[in-house]
Amino acid sequence: MPRYRDHFEFCLALVWEQVLDCRNIPISKDFFTLGGDSEAAKSMLAEVARRLDAAVPTADFVSAPTIESLARRVRETRHAQRARQEPFVIPGSGEGPSPLVFLHTVEGEITYSERILCADLGRPVIGIRSVGMDLEEAPLATVEAMASRYISDLIGAGVEGPYVLAGVSTSAVIALEMARQLTEQGRQVGFVGLLEPPPMGTAPFSVPELVDIHLKELCEVNAIEFRPDSLPDCVAALMRSEEFPPGHTFELVMRMVEIFALNITASDIYAPSGRYDGPTVLYESRAFGDNPEPLGVLSVRESELSEYERFWAQYISPKTPIRRQTCEHRGLNKTPATRTFLRNDIEAALLECR
Repeated sequence: MPRYRDHFEFCLALVWEQVLDCRNIPISKDFFTLGGDSEAAKSMLAEVARRLDAAVPTADFVSAPTIESLARRVRETRHAQRARQEPFVIPGSGEGPSPLVFLHTVEGEITYSERILCADLGRPVIGIRSVGMDLEEAPLATVEAMASRYISDLIGAGVEGPYVLAGVSTSAVIALEMARQLTEQGRQVGFVGLLEPPPMGTAPFSVPELVDIHLKELCEVNAIEFRPDSLPDCVAALMRSEEFPPGHTFELVMRMVEIFALNITASDIYAPSGRYDGPTVLYESRAFGDNPEPLGVLSVRESELSEYERFWAQYISPKTPIRRQTCEHRGLNKTPATRTFLRNDIEAALLECR
């Protein structure tokens, strides 16, 4: 579980870090004991209103000056407004053109990729969550629809090419489709980082089955008995656990597990229209093979011996570099090596664009 349980706790922590000039702030820590004063509080709340479109009165914040309490107020405000999801520029992530656009994990959130989002990658970083996470609108069910929406949101936010895209697991498939659509629109794509996208056609479960599977996993992690015949009781127990922030409703929890299931099925049924020959890099864990060579290229013989790499050779350029690590699949977006690879690979790819 990440240090921050949802988008709002994560984003507020990043804003506090900028205002207070400190790091790794616990969600229960008092703003004023960290060195904040009334002027810093006003500055912080103004930044929160700008970035999250949620105005919180200073007096309300002063009465409960923690990330956890402020996140609840922001969350409630945005839910009441049914505020649309927007690309989120990570505070302190750098300045300049060609930001890295990093897509959500299978859970629909960006918090699980905190170490990449907050790393020094030599450029701004933009995080994109799944549509519908806050019940603001219906979630999307296909990779094509997700890619189209994220592109529209980026263009609406003024992000221009060459586009630098990356995704992890199911969202790597979305990043690939975004690159294809952007290229079809005549927009330049400078880099696509594919952090171990799953092969299509390998998930034998329906959305309702995946919802039950994910709820069962969450219950097991939190030592809660999973009873499929009594889901409301299971979800109520989860809401009392540390898995979700205070104030989460049954509808919010069920939407989150629904998005988890939709992200898996959307990736699984995706059928690319041919090979994408733009600049890509494939990042792998040991989940799909045990090749000891850390570096490779998709076209060489070593890839012919890997069922996973043979699969992706159908859909991305044979010139695609491969970065292999011995970590677990879920740890791929957390390792220092991935962050180093990403920074260097992006810089090299953008040099080729000039």
